[in-house]
Amino acid sequence: MVYLDSCIVIYWVEEKAEQINALKHAFASLGEEDIAYSPLVQLECMIYP
Repeated sequence: MVYLDSCIVIYWVEEKAEQINALKHAFASLGEEDIAYSPLVQLECMIYP
């Protein structure tokens, strides 16, 4: 199981060009691995900077 940090979730949502290609490659290499995030990550992503 792979746990995501808030910075990864933010990059994915904002679709930052530099990071999104690396994220797509990393997610594709996981295969059938489960991806999870904690309630803290969810809270961190719900507030404005």
